[in-house]
Amino acid sequence: MPPAALPADVIMNRDAGRGNWLFVTVRLDSGTKLPLLVDTGTPVTLLDKSLAPRLGKRLGTLTFREFDVRQKSGIYAAPKLYLGNTPLLTGPPRLYL
Repeated sequence: MPPAALPADVIMNRDAGRGNWLFVTVRLDSGTKLPLLVDTGTPVTLLDKSLAPRLGKRLGTLTFREFDVRQKSGIYAAPKLYLGNTPLLTGPPRLYL
C-alpha cells in the first residue's frame, strides 16, 4: 500500500508557540470536525468525554495521571481521524476520555 499523501496546508491558531498550545481541526469519518490539541510528547490520544456516545462500547477504564492529578478515564476503540484526507492515527486502536 503506498504511503498517504501529505495533508494540504492547514490553519492553526495564531498564538500557537507564543504562549498557547497548537490547535488544528481534524475530522471524523462522519464528517464531524473537531479542534485537536497537538501534543507530540504523549503516547496516547485523548478526546473530550462529550464524544463518548459516538465511540461505541467502552472497552475498559484506567486511572490516568497528569501533573499529579488522577482521573478515571474510559478506554474506547479509536475513531478514524483525518487531517484533510490524510489519516492520523497509526498506533494501537484505543483512546482515552
